[in-house]
Amino acid sequence: MGELARRFGKFTVGAMVVALLLAYPVACILYSRIPDQIPENLPRQIWADTRIGASIELIENKLETEGWVVARPDWHPQSRLTAMPSFQKGVSEVMSGFARLRADLVDPGQGADGDLLLAANLLAEADTEFAEDQIFAAIQALRRFDGLKARRVLDDTPQIDLLAREAGLFTAVLESCYADLRNIAENGSRAFIDQTRIAVYYRTKGRLFAVGVLLNAQPDDMIASAQSRSLIANSQSSLREAYKPSPILISNPVPSGFSLFGSDYLQLMYLVSEAQADMEKLADLLSDKPAPRAVSLVERS
Repeated sequence: MGELARRFGKFTVGAMVVALLLAYPVACILYSRIPDQIPENLPRQIWADTRIGASIELIENKLETEGWVVARPDWHPQSRLTAMPSFQKGVSEVMSGFARLRADLVDPGQGADGDLLLAANLLAEADTEFAEDQIFAAIQALRRFDGLKARRVLDDTPQIDLLAREAGLFTAVLESCYADLRNIAENGSRAFIDQTRIAVYYRTKGRLFAVGVLLNAQPDDMIASAQSRSLIANSQSSLREAYKPSPILISNPVPSGFSLFGSDYLQLMYLVSEAQADMEKLADLLSDKPAPRAVSLVERS
C-alpha cells in the first residue's frame, strides 16, 4: 500500500509539473483573440456620426475585452504574441489616419478639430507601456467630438463629401497593404516560421478589419445614387473576402516555385488588390472623376 501511495504521489507531482509547463503556452493561445470576420451590423442610431461611433466602439471593445498587448508586462502571456499586437497596430494606424483626415474636414479654413487631432496623435503613439491610457484618452476625445456634433455645436462637411475623402483614405491604406505584402513575398524569409512575416500579415488584417468596420458604418439612406450604393456594396464584399484567410502557418515560398499548399502571401496580395480596385472605383465616382481601369495582380508585378 505504501509503495502504491509513493507511486501515486510521484505521478501527481509529475502531472502538476507537466500542467505548469503547459499552462503558459496554453494561456498564450487563449489570449490571442483576433476576430473571425468584419462585423456588418453596427449600431448607428446612438451616434451623431456613425463612422466616429464605429471607431469608438471598435477601439473600446479591443481595450475592454482584450487589452492592448504592447502595454502588457513581460511576464504576461500576451507579451509573447506576434499576430495579435500586429493586428491591433493595424487597427490603430487606420483609426489614427481616419481621425486625422476628419479633423481637417470639420471646419475648412479654421484649422483642424482639436479633439479629433488629439485622438489621431494618441492612437498613432499607442505603442508603449502607456498605450492603454492613451487609447482611453483617444476614446474620450472621439466621444467629445460626437457629442458636439450631436448638439450641433459644430458644422461638419456634408456626408457624401466625407465619404468621398474617406474612400480616398481607404484606397491609400489598401495600396500600402499591397506594397507591404509584395515586399515580403518578393524579399522576405522563406523559413518555415518567421516573426516578421507573421507581423506584416496580421498588421494587414488589422487594417482590412478597420477599413471594413468604417465602411460598414456608412448609413445606406445617406447615399442617394444607386451606382454609389452598388460600389459601396462591392467594396464591402471584397474587403470581407480579403479578410477571410486565416492560415495557421503563413507560407511564403519562392515566387513561381513549388509549394504544396500555395503562397498565403500571394493569395492575400490578390484579394487586397481586388479590394483596392473596388475602393478606387468608389473614390473616383464620389469625387466625380472617371474610374480607372482595374489593374490585375499580374499587371502590378
